[in-house]
Amino acid sequence: MRFSTTEHRFSLITNIGPERFYKNGWIEELCWVTPTTLAMCTGRPKQDSSGDASVLLTHIGKVKRDDVEVRVQTLEEKPHQKEIVAIAPVQLGQTGNVGVERTSFVTGGADHLVCLWDMIRDSPQEDFALADVNKLQISHTNSVQALCYDAYHERLYTGGADSKLFTYDMLSQKSIGELKIGNRINHIMKSPKDPNLMLISQAQTSDQFAIYDQRTPGLRGIQLSFGFSETENVSRYIKPDWHQSGYMVVCGSQSESKVHFWDIRYSGVQRGPCFSLLTQGSGPSRILRTLFVPNRNTLVSVSSTRTMTWTDFTVQPNSKISSI
Repeated sequence: MRFSTTEHRFSLITNIGPERFYKNGWIEELCWVTPTTLAMCTGRPKQDSSGDASVLLTHIGKVKRDDVEVRVQTLEEKPHQKEIVAIAPVQLGQTGNVGVERTSFVTGGADHLVCLWDMIRDSPQEDFALADVNKLQISHTNSVQALCYDAYHERLYTGGADSKLFTYDMLSQKSIGELKIGNRINHIMKSPKDPNLMLISQAQTSDQFAIYDQRTPGLRGIQLSFGFSETENVSRYIKPDWHQSGYMVVCGSQSESKVHFWDIRYSGVQRGPCFSLLTQGSGPSRILRTLFVPNRNTLVSVSSTRTMTWTDFTVQPNSKISSI
């Protein structure tokens, strides 16, 4: 795990090595569950059958210019029968005594299960105590690869390798919608502007992205499809991002060292990216992750060759995204 500062061009603060996590594994997915706590699921080679915990928590303490105070907590519960491949925060609100901190998250596994984890603690200096783990009644028939909680409607959206999108109501604790779409669902993202819209990313060779309006039932809810051309279905390790403005989407290429941009206000967005940008690096690579830095005109991209590139940009008001 690498910690960097957004000042001074994302200069490195420190690295937390595998000896703190799994020596023979990797971080599959992670998310913030509190302002100072990261939850992560890890992957390991199939031949490694040691009985380690399914989820790790990383508590962030004091942050200095050249060091980060980190405390790793292992959760021993293993509700999943196979590896966990997705994890996402869920905001359920505070319960219990005054001063008790509560946090929750959901996990999706290769065993087709979705589990809700609920934890509490008395102070940030303590580890979390697991209050409950529930297996949600969501009927996926293949690996659960995408999780997205909508706090506005108090709904959980799940997507899987079975090409199904489920809507789960957290209040009634039951599934209220099931939609079969084109291909495996890799990611689900909420719109930063409209609580009714979501960006669904699929494993396809074109039109990988769909804007879905949950107010319209069934396939009619897909309002817009767009993407880029690839020779193979896009991997779930290629993850897009949605700018806080609500109209700009970015995603890395699977076959080139490029980052693609789309302006979803543009009537011709279905014809392909508005423009593409070559990234830095010593050779061909996949661009695995792209991320807009909040409240700054800066884009960060990470490649399969472990190269991090940051790009400053300026967007002209009331104009189509066509160049930086």
